Amino acid sequence: MSALWWAPILTLFDVSLGRRCTYYKGPYTSIEKIGQGNISGNAQSCTHSSCCTGIFRLVNGQPIPDWQGCSKTDDQCSDICTSTQLIDQNYTTCVCNSDFCNAKLIWVPADRGTHGSDMIPLALSLGGFLLIMVFGFLVLKRKWRQIFQGYESLWCAKVMQGGTVTSLCLCERSERPALDFSNIELQQVLGKGSNAKVWQGTLQGTSVVFKVYPPTCHRLYSTEREVYELPLMEHSSIIRFLGAGTSPETRDCMLVLELAPHGSLHSYLSQNITDWPATVKLGLSLAEGLAFLHAVVSRNDLHKPAVAHRDLSSSNILVKADGTCALCDFGFSTILCSSPRHQGYQLNSDNRQVCARLGTLRYLPPEILDGNLNFCNTSSLKQADVYALGLLLWEISMRCRDLSSGAVVPEHRLPYEAELSASPSLEELLMLVSKRGARPQVPARWRRTIQGRTSLSEILENCWDHDPEARLTAQCAADRLAALLPP
Repeated sequence: MSALWWAPILTLFDVSLGRRCTYYKGPYTSIEKIGQGNISGNAQSCTHSSCCTGIFRLVNGQPIPDWQGCSKTDDQCSDICTSTQLIDQNYTTCVCNSDFCNAKLIWVPADRGTHGSDMIPLALSLGGFLLIMVFGFLVLKRKWRQIFQGYESLWCAKVMQGGTVTSLCLCERSERPALDFSNIELQQVLGKGSNAKVWQGTLQGTSVVFKVYPPTCHRLYSTEREVYELPLMEHSSIIRFLGAGTSPETRDCMLVLELAPHGSLHSYLSQNITDWPATVKLGLSLAEGLAFLHAVVSRNDLHKPAVAHRDLSSSNILVKADGTCALCDFGFSTILCSSPRHQGYQLNSDNRQVCARLGTLRYLPPEILDGNLNFCNTSSLKQADVYALGLLLWEISMRCRDLSSGAVVPEHRLPYEAELSASPSLEELLMLVSKRGARPQVPARWRRTIQGRTSLSEILENCWDHDPEARLTAQCAADRLAALLPP
């Protein structure tokens, strides 16, 4: 049955027949794209088709994507990506007519299918009227949201500062006993944000940091605590977690963390000028911490899944006494739990629809600013972190006296502060970063290579590349920074 039989009805709702599909080109296929459309990262916007398609290779009975994108035609287009027949040895295909429906194939071999599978065409015909009604309702709902909620779309096209996030699964946690509040002392406020207040104090006579969430921010507290309590979540570039608890009087939620004497990276760069070894040390430790966060770590029977930070900024990174960086502030993070049945990671359907109102605005990559983040591929969350890493490495390097070649070292500035302002709007960043492709200015002397190795500017540009797929991984960035260390 052709998917275009209901096209006249769609025109009544002023809806384009174009489709957004998951795009993927596997290493063993020479297909570039079948249906015409623009490709952005892992998404393809169809211009001459209302259907998505996919070619899948069966490995141990499980479909693995070999190619995904826009369909060339709208023939035999069903509501979901499903198949019962092989097309060539271990390959099968599907054609479906909803956004990103080709992200995952439902494979039901004919010899194991139910007898009701022969009724699919009839069921689609009888259900046509119901589908039209549902589609019309969704279109009207979308227009209602556009009127009363600005430019926010059903796929969370506009990403702004603030919001909450839930983890993708319930991973094993190494939960610690609740704190004994009789042994703590709050001494002075180190900082105050919109969601929590940070105190310096003592726990059993040891100087520590208390991050205090009010009861209204319990969800952010729970997310951050869950990340800290993941098994094997121990690294020199992750701030050390000492415990958590709830105040019986105020019901405030409290995290206890290692004290970093130099405070935030933003504060440290505002007050200190560094030489080249200290600059590389800051950047390398930051990249190593992010690489560890993104990595899957297994040891004996313990397993740490990958984690996307999603709010990297110089205010959310601490500088320890030895001059190294340590990641913290995991309230907006997402745990990417591996699936035992499939290679890679799986986002469940609920979380693909969660609006990505996360992160500090100026550090958001172009694919989030313009609403093209591909929620069907969890690597996109790591790639967004690496974009922010590039901006942070630029911030650190701008305060290096050895990179100024005798000139006055400029005062610490945040990314795009010189081009825009101290508080740029979403529209300003969207035009500068996403539309114009601009990045912070890199001095020409940063382009010099050191002993024939990669230059600092190459590392930055490969971190904040406009194409998420072209960016370095955090581990690769760390390896290249390590090559810049003095002998």
